[in-house]
Amino acid sequence: MVWVPCSAQARAANIDDTIADARTYLQHELGVYYRAQFIDAYLEDSPSALTALENGTSVKFTLAITPDYHSSQLGGADKGRALSPAPYDGRLLGKDFDLIGHPIRVVLGGMMISSSEVKSFLNPLQSVASLKHVLTCLSRYARDRLSFSRGTELSGGNALIARLLVSLREYGVEIWPYSPAVELTKEGWRVTGAIIKRINVGIRVRASRGVVLATGGFARNAQLRTDLSGAHQHDVTLAHADVNGDRIGLATTLGAAIDKDVASAGFWSPVSILKRGSGSQVVPYGWLDRGRPGVIAVGPNARRFVNESNSYHDICLAVFENGYPADKRFYFICDHQFVRLRGMGHLLPWPWTLSIGEYVRLGYVKAGETISELAKQLGLDPAVLQKTTEEHNGHAAQGRDPSLSVGNRLSIARSAIRSSGKIQILDQSKTDHLSRCRSFRQRSARRPDWRRTVTETSWMHKATQSRVFMLAATT
Repeated sequence: MVWVPCSAQARAANIDDTIADARTYLQHELGVYYRAQFIDAYLEDSPSALTALENGTSVKFTLAITPDYHSSQLGGADKGRALSPAPYDGRLLGKDFDLIGHPIRVVLGGMMISSSEVKSFLNPLQSVASLKHVLTCLSRYARDRLSFSRGTELSGGNALIARLLVSLREYGVEIWPYSPAVELTKEGWRVTGAIIKRINVGIRVRASRGVVLATGGFARNAQLRTDLSGAHQHDVTLAHADVNGDRIGLATTLGAAIDKDVASAGFWSPVSILKRGSGSQVVPYGWLDRGRPGVIAVGPNARRFVNESNSYHDICLAVFENGYPADKRFYFICDHQFVRLRGMGHLLPWPWTLSIGEYVRLGYVKAGETISELAKQLGLDPAVLQKTTEEHNGHAAQGRDPSLSVGNRLSIARSAIRSSGKIQILDQSKTDHLSRCRSFRQRSARRPDWRRTVTETSWMHKATQSRVFMLAATT
């Protein structure tokens, strides 16, 4: 997504917003990190820049229903500022399709699902329209796999990259894949071009106006993570393996400086690590699980420490504030009914995941007969975890959360697929078995039987990330 207040799309939708309100919002969000010169330039020019991009290329954006992360903040908005790349039919790319990197999360080994399709895929039998939509998507995906390495219905970042690639082709731009920049050339104080390694031959390219160094971040570079992450040290990331920060050195070698005066070096999200054989997979938690009704997040002291329905970024910052990475015992707790309904981490909702048994054997999920047993497996105080659960259930019965009520209620309400209007009760009276997950987030639902699933969870920003564990109890 992109964040552009007062865009043409927002005006067309009659969104009541102003640049002044957006500026006020950023002033309160950024605090001492607010830089008026940068912010003013962005707010004043971004709407026209977005329009120019759309008018001059195949890139298109649609208005998202997502509110500001802290929409209750002074100047915050409940809609109209976030935009998503319009979906794209990857088949139109032809041979260029394989230049588009694989998305972070897919289902069935290669099918992308947009947020607007989640409800239909979670319960395809809820209506004739949902069933027809799911069957149409599955049929399209099956046909795609006859000719492509994965599904060709692209959304999100994949759709944006595809549209940018098409636009470059339309303008006749020559694209050199697998051709890294190895050196920036300089004349006096000016950078005048770069040396590109193409098919093992160094080619000097002279720039007529300037060089844009858009080579990714430093998520895969352990030394840069240590140097630049400050209080947010971590060792897990969702970033591509090539995002190792080596091209940052091309600029610093010539005297460029890295701006370290930022609130955080990363954009954070909870993740889990699924290990199979000698390999492992970083799995993000998303809108299907951690923010839904029926999950609580606890830390090393077995107490809740964050409103689980806050944004992924806020949840991770709370993890750091509560001792990560010195102590990595952070968990999501939910019960078996929850996992069947929402999934958790790599576990998709039933019937996409038929059994958690394989995940228990892999160590991705832990199982136990009681909360006390689960606490012992996780290295937490059983009595404290029991009390935490009882307190949550008491609040759930009253439909309130007095201890951790601060959060973005609009974001919470829009992301939740509720089975009832109350905070979910985690019923301990009929315990089947428990598993363990690494991640956070909670919400509402009705009283079910207890089966707990815990997966190991980590934290990461989309360019860099850290690892955290959480309990997930299934409802």
